[in-house]
Amino acid sequence: MGLGDFLRTRPEWRGRVVLIQIGAPTRAGASDYEELRREELDLIDQAAARAAGHEDAAPGELGKQFGIVTFQLIGVKNISAAAAFAKHGADLFIKENDKKALGKEKIDDKIFEIERRLLIKRRG
Repeated sequence: MGLGDFLRTRPEWRGRVVLIQIGAPTRAGASDYEELRREELDLIDQAAARAAGHEDAAPGELGKQFGIVTFQLIGVKNISAAAAFAKHGADLFIKENDKKALGKEKIDDKIFEIERRLLIKRRG
């Protein structure tokens, strides 16, 4: 269910949920990727600060008010999701560019992997 559908069917969440979607660039240059990853986390901190009305908050200060849920979207071709999971198991969720260092083979059935984070304001 998309965020729009969620908010239409659960109006009590309107104004209480913030969606942040940051598209991660390719991980081809691993050293550059780590710097981009730090920048991404800084952006999440900034968004949390804006959502809380504390734009001058120090990085990480709002951790008690917000939580981040990370999820992955995996696309496969010519195989059902259930069959792909049965065939590859947990390896399906390892990022393809990380597999070489782990001594694992890339999965030919996999056509994309997307990682997203959802910023959620804690109750209380």
